[in-house]
Amino acid sequence: MTAVISTCSLVAVSQPVHAAAEPTYVLDPNLTATDQTNAADIKAAITKAATEYGYTGFTAVIYAPTSAGATWAHSELTKISCPLGPVESMIAGTATADTFFGKCIVFKAVAISYANVSKDTESVAYHEIFHLAQAFRGGLKTMGARFDDMRWMYEGTAEVAGYQPQLTNKKRTQDELIALMRVDAMLTSSSLTQVSNAWIDNSIALVSDANRRTNAMYARSYLAAYYLTTISTKDKVMNDYFVEAGRSGDHVAAFSTTFGMTVSEYDAKFTAWLNAWTAPTTTTSSTTTAPRVAPTVSTKKAATLKSVAVFGKMTVPAGASVTAVVATSSKTICRVIGATVKGIKKGTCRVAITVKIKTGAKTTRTVAVSVAG
Repeated sequence: MTAVISTCSLVAVSQPVHAAAEPTYVLDPNLTATDQTNAADIKAAITKAATEYGYTGFTAVIYAPTSAGATWAHSELTKISCPLGPVESMIAGTATADTFFGKCIVFKAVAISYANVSKDTESVAYHEIFHLAQAFRGGLKTMGARFDDMRWMYEGTAEVAGYQPQLTNKKRTQDELIALMRVDAMLTSSSLTQVSNAWIDNSIALVSDANRRTNAMYARSYLAAYYLTTISTKDKVMNDYFVEAGRSGDHVAAFSTTFGMTVSEYDAKFTAWLNAWTAPTTTTSSTTTAPRVAPTVSTKKAATLKSVAVFGKMTVPAGASVTAVVATSSKTICRVIGATVKGIKKGTCRVAITVKIKTGAKTTRTVAVSVAG
């Protein structure tokens, strides 16, 4: 079963903090050697994200993944008047950020990896730091009205920020990420307002597998925020909305002012796009290609699937797997045997070649090769 994640929560505290040259780090003195390694990775990711988003005036508390560590973290946050929930939530969770005053963030010193939703330490750090950036862009003010109806916007934009490094570093394409997130997003038909409220009252209606409700909430929020950037502008979604929410003090009204439509009107557009979206069947771009040498395929000689992929101008990096399916029109011409394709009779053999790299990303293309008699 796909793992359910709960990587963050949003908490508002009492008083704003002034900007600083760099974040202030407070580390649990009882970190083990492994914890220290994880803490160093988390600290590096936080620093990178904070610098990129231009907000460093906060304290980052990193604690050991134990009950004692959570208790210590709670105490440290209390000292700086930045409560981020009870000890129990720190034991169960991974990271929490102060969403409105941007004073602090807390991280458990663990190696973060949620492969089923393509998240790692960097992804979670960027997500959490963007919550602090939301606070900064909103003017470091109190929560304001109707926030619970717009949590999808806060979580969705934080997810957009969290996944951006993977897109920038070409670990995933945008289409791959949409396809991955859509799996969980389609588990619910709830409105964006209902999804937002579900962070408070567990009211979200799931079509199937209620154990994955949290994944569905994050996935639907991410895709809603992403799609909004495609019909508006990224600046409006990632900056202007939060400025307006802070100015007006009403999170729902700020949406209408910023985007010229109500949340319900947008929800209808988003749902139509999400339901209709289909993944591209081919990926055409590659930075490095091998010489186009036709593989030899006959009734007596088989060619490797890798050679067929290279002939089809596909990139096959080290460690990648290559599989193939013969097209219906070619089933009397050739067949796939293990990692090879062999001829049955003279003609043109068309096979759908799939190259899967170590990250799980796949590229599929139909390649035609000649079969000698």
